[in-house]
Order: sequence, then structure tokens, then C-alpha cells
Amino acid sequence: AFLRADRGHLLKVIEGATDVSWSPDATRAAFVRGDAVDWIDTSFGEPRRLLAVPPADRLSSLSWSRDSRWLLVA
Repeated sequence: AFLRADRGHLLKVIEGATDVSWSPDATRAAFVRGDAVDWIDTSFGEPRRLLAVPPADRLSSLSWSRDSRWLLVA
């Protein structure tokens, strides 16, 4: 769930999302959901698929580059 920290307001619930990683510029969050890595921006519309991946138990982390242009899926 994405909550607004200053008010506790619920912004979006994404069922099954794990390993959430915010981009350094705080404009996107990437996460693992099922057999894919998805992302969502701060408008909190529908998540978008980045790529299909092996089962999530094989992933160790999602890491953004400093400029928020690249995402490492390991």
C-alpha cells in the first residue's frame, strides 16, 4: 500500500507487490509482482510492466541508478 506520510491517506493498494524500491528522484517506484517487475509513478495510476522475470524468490533486489534512469534487477 502507498500511503501519504503526512496525512496517513491511502493512495494505492497493489496486491502481491514485494521488494518495492523508490527511484532516487522519488518519481517512480519499482516492485516485483508475480513473475514480473512493474513500476508506478507518483500519479498512482495503473502499474506498468517493465519485464518478465523468473520467480521472485530468485531475485535479490531492485536498485536504481543515481540519475533514476536505470533499474538493476539482480
